[in-house]
Amino acid sequence: MKAVRDRLASLVFGFTLPIAAARLILSRKRLLAWSALPIALTLALSVWGTAWVKAKAAAAGLAWLSGHGYAADSFAAQAAMVLLQVLLFVLAAISFSFVAGVVASPFNDFLAEAAEPFTEPALVPAPAGLAGKLRAFLIDVVKTIAITALQLGLLLVGLVAIWLPGLNLIPFAAAFWLLAFQFVSYPQTRRGEGLRRSARFLTRHLFATFGFGAAVGILFAIPFVSAFSLPLAVVGGTLLYARAGSPVPYALK
Repeated sequence: MKAVRDRLASLVFGFTLPIAAARLILSRKRLLAWSALPIALTLALSVWGTAWVKAKAAAAGLAWLSGHGYAADSFAAQAAMVLLQVLLFVLAAISFSFVAGVVASPFNDFLAEAAEPFTEPALVPAPAGLAGKLRAFLIDVVKTIAITALQLGLLLVGLVAIWLPGLNLIPFAAAFWLLAFQFVSYPQTRRGEGLRRSARFLTRHLFATFGFGAAVGILFAIPFVSAFSLPLAVVGGTLLYARAGSPVPYALK
């Protein structure tokens, strides 16, 4: 029973991390300043880009169904559109995280670093230096590209398995874990932690990272909201990384 409680507590902790991140950012002027640049860079993408793609894809889906003899108000068409909306929801989160991760990566890293003194427990500063920061930036961009490729692959698997109840949820769950991995990796990369160690972090804290990835994925899939959610994901990932190394009454799962 204790194991169930620990896992549930970890899931809730991860899911509510964006709220904790918002409180921290609003309480620190420095974090607010670093948050402004990523928001400005990604706002146009969030408002127009994501909404435009979703609208075009939905229209194309209806046209394809009509071309195969399904009326727009038929049960088959309505069911297919619901499934398409689920796919587009996840795709919107993936596409936004990719562009935000590449375009705003330097500012995301600065924001994550600025949040470290305010985590619980406070993180020990990583070795600083221009060469180290440039290396971390390049690694983060490569990670973002690799993670996005994996997420798109999972989305295709989910599309193929979309009529298989239960199995069709696994690719989407994995996409959320990868989303969490992307934002936890900022403090990890700065400390020289390799891919294997980062992957172990995910497997060691499956419930917390899934909760965090699910919350971030939901926020990223909502036009306009997604741009303002980017700093929450960056700071939330740093809070999760710090919290995972803290001695607490229950283990973070």
